[in-house]
Amino acid sequence: MAAKPHLETPDIQRQPTVSHTHHACVPLALRDSESYHVFISYSSSDSKWSHSLVEHLESRGLRVCCHVRDFTPGRTVLENMSKCIHESQKVLLVLSQEFVRSRWCLLEANMSLFRDCLERKPLIPVMLEPGVLVPLHLCHLTYLEASDPEFPNKLLKVLCTPNQQLQGSTVVPFQPPTIYNGKALQPLIAVNDEGLYKWDAGQFSDMEVPEQLRLIIEDQNKYKEAVRILNRVSQTKVWLRPVWARVLVYTIALISGHPGQGSRS
Repeated sequence: MAAKPHLETPDIQRQPTVSHTHHACVPLALRDSESYHVFISYSSSDSKWSHSLVEHLESRGLRVCCHVRDFTPGRTVLENMSKCIHESQKVLLVLSQEFVRSRWCLLEANMSLFRDCLERKPLIPVMLEPGVLVPLHLCHLTYLEASDPEFPNKLLKVLCTPNQQLQGSTVVPFQPPTIYNGKALQPLIAVNDEGLYKWDAGQFSDMEVPEQLRLIIEDQNKYKEAVRILNRVSQTKVWLRPVWARVLVYTIALISGHPGQGSRS
C-alpha cells in the first residue's frame, strides 16, 4: 500500500547555521522577571518541525519555552500560555493553516488575558507554509519564511536584538471582542474614525468583508449592501447635529430649569 502523503516542511537541522566567526549572535541577558528568551507557539500538526527548531535555538544558547515541556501540570492551557508569555522576552508564532484555525483563535478569543503583554512584547511570525491567511492583527508585521535558506540566521538575529530596537513588532491594540456563536469578533473601525465627533456616525468600507467577519459571513454581496445602507443612513442630517441646534437646546434647558420667580403681593 502506498505511503500516506504528507506535507514537506523544511528541516531546520538541514538549514545553514549561524557562523561562529562572522556576526555571531549573543543571547540577551534575562531579567529577573524573565525565564526564557522566546516562547514558541505552534499547532500540534507542526510539532516535528517546531521541535527541531527548539533544538536548534537551544544549541545556540537560547532558552526556549515550549508548551509540551514547560507548561505547568494542573493549570489550564490559557493560564500556562499567559504565564509563559509574561516570562519570555519574545513570542514566536509558527504560522500554518492549522495554527491560524486553532492556536491563534485561542489567543484572539481570550485576548483579555494576553493583551497587556502582547502589546509590549515583539512577535515573530514564521511562515511555515505558503498561502496562509495571516490574522488581521499580524498583517503589519514582517514575517520570516521557513523555506528561506537564510532563515536560521535571520531568526537568530531577531532573537538576539533588544526589544526596544524592534519597534512596530507588537500586535496592534485589540478592541474588546464580541462573541458570536463561540467565536471572537473584533468590532469594525470606521474609515473616518480619527476625525469623528462623539455625535457623528462613522463611514465603513464596503470594498471587502473584513477578516474578523469572514467566519460568519456567507454572502459577501449582502454584507457589502448592508454596509452601503448603513453609510447612507449615517449621512442623513439629524437636526441636532449642527452646533447652533445643540446650543439652542442647551439654552432652552437651562431656562426651563430656572423658571422666573412670580410677583408677590
